[in-house]
Amino acid sequence: MEFLTCPNCLTVYGDVQSSCPACEADAEGEGARVTFDGATRTVIQGLGGLFGGILDGPAPGLQVLWCSRGVALVTDDIGLAWRARIAGSVDDVRVDAEEVIVTAGGTRTALSLEDGSERE
Repeated sequence: MEFLTCPNCLTVYGDVQSSCPACEADAEGEGARVTFDGATRTVIQGLGGLFGGILDGPAPGLQVLWCSRGVALVTDDIGLAWRARIAGSVDDVRVDAEEVIVTAGGTRTALSLEDGSERE
């Protein structure tokens, strides 16, 4: 088996799959359910790569990228909206109407959906 790197989201996957398991792009990067620009790919790489995949946000056109060391919010209209690095490896990510809840190393952090700032 040969491994491929998705040109859209940088996920590494086996060539037995016809498309990327994270974003659904083919080997040429076409057909993705969400298309990322270079700035977003740089953020994905800087946050350790997609780990938990692409989560739908609470509204159409919002996606939360679950990476191994943080999360990022992308929108259909502006692309990368914000990113947040999390101390330690991300264990779980949940999205609700107003925040992104990230669990890492047993610590729960709530981030504002609007700007990624930590909420109390």
